[in-house]
Amino acid sequence: MREVHHWVDPDLPNSVRAVRMRFSNRCVYVGVDASDDTVVLTNDESMLGLDEAGSWQETVWWQSFLPSAIRWAWALINNQGYRDGLQIEFSNDDSTIQLVAIASALSLRRVIVDRATITT
Repeated sequence: MREVHHWVDPDLPNSVRAVRMRFSNRCVYVGVDASDDTVVLTNDESMLGLDEAGSWQETVWWQSFLPSAIRWAWALINNQGYRDGLQIEFSNDDSTIQLVAIASALSLRRVIVDRATITT
């Protein structure tokens, strides 16, 4: 991954509607289907249904993951059976990112991996 941008609506500047991750040979978009608050993962920006009022903005939130490749990715399913999140582990960091659909926006969460030995 070379760069990341957030789609931000000017009326809700603290709300991330979508994320664009640019890799060497393509872009991957993560957004929210507002009809059921599920996560949309696509390589076609037009599939996100973003309105013209918003814009792609640079963000420093992802800096520790740049540059990197995706090591693992998981779809997160809630207790009602909806795919409402995506979890990504990157190749250059011991952290995992969760993008969770909440109220037609993405909540971004960093999960720190604890490599300490667990004893019982």
